[in-house]
Amino acid sequence: MHAILGFLLALCAAMALCITERTKPADNVHGYIVVGGGPGGAPVACNLARAGHSVLLMEAGDDGSMNTNSQIASLYANGFTDPKLRWDFFARNHDNDKRTLQHNQLVWRHGFTGYLDTVQGNASIWHGHDDLISILQSISASLNQTHPILQSLTSVVNFLSPARDKTQGVFSPTIHTDPRLRRSSSRDYILSTLSDEKTYPLHCQLNTLATRVLFDNATSPPRATGISYLPAPDLYRADPLSTSSPPPTEGIAYARKEVILSAGSFNSPQLVKLPGIGPRRELQSFGIPRSWPTTPV
Repeated sequence: MHAILGFLLALCAAMALCITERTKPADNVHGYIVVGGGPGGAPVACNLARAGHSVLLMEAGDDGSMNTNSQIASLYANGFTDPKLRWDFFARNHDNDKRTLQHNQLVWRHGFTGYLDTVQGNASIWHGHDDLISILQSISASLNQTHPILQSLTSVVNFLSPARDKTQGVFSPTIHTDPRLRRSSSRDYILSTLSDEKTYPLHCQLNTLATRVLFDNATSPPRATGISYLPAPDLYRADPLSTSSPPPTEGIAYARKEVILSAGSFNSPQLVKLPGIGPRRELQSFGIPRSWPTTPV
């Protein structure tokens, strides 16, 4: 009963809060433009705004406030198949498929003292699961973990050690939830920044696909000055909800200081390559003229 009540309270709390877009400057000029409102871009944008800088945070998706798969932590697995929460990217790390399967691993990176609420389970949640504990203990031993399995399952996975990112083993991950079991994410930091009484100069533009980084080629090296974008949802072809409908009129936003790309491991390099920064052969294969001598992308 308590679990159900907590679930319903979390559901109501999630749907009660949403990101509202403030009126942007008439000339759409900002101090900084941050592309991508995930765990990388959102804290950068919020921290810059809290330091007094004018910031435009551009995000291709919506804020997810009405999607229970996004807001209720226990439904996280549904997010892998939810078309509103995914883009269909497929990575192939090696040309050799056998080698790819041999290195199909998860590297878990987590931990800081910041804006996320976190929950770490204790040993009590494993009581009554002796069969599972026995299996996990065998897996742990095969990975050369020497301490008792419950110690691994209740320890902080992101422990401070030079060997942390190379350590294999069985661990129980930290869950990003608040006391009401609602998922804690970068969205919460955006909401608190937008709602603060100091009125930090943060502007959020949701459902907006960044299409190109704009450069001032009169400087050496050329300086990023803005972003071109399409203001509509579900435009990216990897989006399972995308259609062949004509795109909206392209818009442009300008940055006086910097353009910061936090659009993920696929889209950040793509946004850099589209204006002609990258390997000559790859750019030529897509008919993109290289703008200047390449740097690694």
